[in-house]
Amino acid sequence: MVQIPSPSRGERRMADYVRRRLGQLGVAVEEDRAGRLIGGTAGNLLVRLPGSEGRTPLLFVAHLDTRGGGAKASPHLHGDRIVGDGSRPLGADDKAGVAILLETVRLLVERRAPHAPLEILFTVGEEVGLMGAKVFDVDRLTARCGFVFDAPGPVGSAVLRGPAQGVVRFAASEIRAVGTAGVGVEPRSGGCGGPGRHGVEAEGARD
Repeated sequence: MVQIPSPSRGERRMADYVRRRLGQLGVAVEEDRAGRLIGGTAGNLLVRLPGSEGRTPLLFVAHLDTRGGGAKASPHLHGDRIVGDGSRPLGADDKAGVAILLETVRLLVERRAPHAPLEILFTVGEEVGLMGAKVFDVDRLTARCGFVFDAPGPVGSAVLRGPAQGVVRFAASEIRAVGTAGVGVEPRSGGCGGPGRHGVEAEGARD
C-alpha cells in the first residue's frame, strides 16, 4: 500500500485499492462527488457495517492522500517495522490509519464478531486543507461520535481536543491562555467530550 502514489487530489489508485480490498470481503463502498468538487481524481469513500441492535453507531475516519504522495516509497522490513530509505515520505500519514481500518473491517467480517454499527470514512485532499471532508455531506451519517485515525504519538494514545485549522493574523498587547480549544474545524464544539472553548484570548488587539 505504501508504494501506491497518493498525492492530494490524485488519490484514484489509492481509492481503487481500498475499494478492491473491501470488495473482496463483500463490503459495499459508496463514493461521493468530492473528486469533481475539488478538482481531484477520487471522491470520499464511505463504508457502512451494520452492528448489534441498540448499540451506539460510531464513525471511524482516515484520509487517503499523503504529503509528498506523488512519489513511490521504498519500504523494507526492519525487525517488525516497515521503514523507508529516507529519500521520500513513507506515507504513514495516513496510510497507517487506512491500514488499521482495513484490518478492522477484515477481522469483524471474517470472525463475525459483534460490534456497534460502524461508518468508516476515507477522505481525500486532507493534506491541502481538509478539502474532501469539507464537501462531504454529513447528513449521510447516523453516527454522532467518531474517531479519526490520524495523529502522532505512541500506540494506544488518543487526542481528545485540538485547535481548528486556519490562519489568523492579529496584533495584540497581551495574549492570555484561557482554556482548551475545540476540535476539528468547529472550535466551539467539543465533539464526544462536551463543549469546547477557544484556546487563546487576545486582549487589547490593535492594527
